[in-house]
Amino acid sequence: MPELPDVEVFRRRFEESALGRTVDNVSAETSVLEGLSEKAFKDALLDVFFVESRRHGKYMFSRYRSGGSREGESWLVMHFGMTGYLQPCPSAKDKPPHTRMLVSFKNDGSLAFSCQRKLGRIHLSDEIDRFLKDMKLGPDALADEMDSAAFRERIVKSRGALKSTLMNQSLIAGIGNIYSDEILYHARIHPRRKPAELSAAMLEKLYEAMRYVLNAAIDAEVDPGRMPADFLLPRRQPEALCPCGGRIEKITLSGRHGYYCPNCQTN
Repeated sequence: MPELPDVEVFRRRFEESALGRTVDNVSAETSVLEGLSEKAFKDALLDVFFVESRRHGKYMFSRYRSGGSREGESWLVMHFGMTGYLQPCPSAKDKPPHTRMLVSFKNDGSLAFSCQRKLGRIHLSDEIDRFLKDMKLGPDALADEMDSAAFRERIVKSRGALKSTLMNQSLIAGIGNIYSDEILYHARIHPRRKPAELSAAMLEKLYEAMRYVLNAAIDAEVDPGRMPADFLLPRRQPEALCPCGGRIEKITLSGRHGYYCPNCQTN
């Protein structure tokens, strides 16, 4: 599933290919539209131009205006489900497989929302804060207000295992299965540990690992081949060799599979 780093990469693709551009045509499948018909969606976006993009956790927001309007908020909201991604393309005929939404711009160029398993969702919203509240999302993991103290305060509220806690979107938004493994690996903490069991120093190490991992993945544009050499990501399979010489093991928590190194993650 696309997580915070993936969605940040999608947002940057959007900024490069769509910001300031006027929509000439738009289509979408009802399977990914949330509370909208295809006609209503098309009517809302036709002839608008995009002026801003934001990301919160695994959600991406794109603000648009129509005509000469300079007031109010109207946002295209995208969640990418398990397999979704954004792909700029030279024209509509170049769209990728499994395209569920296609936005074509005046003076050429298109933007495709591809989602093979149809689990992505597209909304329209007039107020981001209300949308985030309705979705019960906690602060973004990389938000300015998510400093060490705020992180610690949120983490220690949970009675669950640390891996499940990091994935709880109502506590901290943006971390999923892959990057929770990566964060715990870099913090050298076992995924079954409980937040209340961690010392202040270990919580600080976990916070620093979260910042490092998410930013490094963004810098690598979520390409596994460009990830730092010390990342767990290329080794997320049972019996893979950890740099320490140990073997990676599979673990199941709250119905989700994860991976860790029992040699490294002894805390």
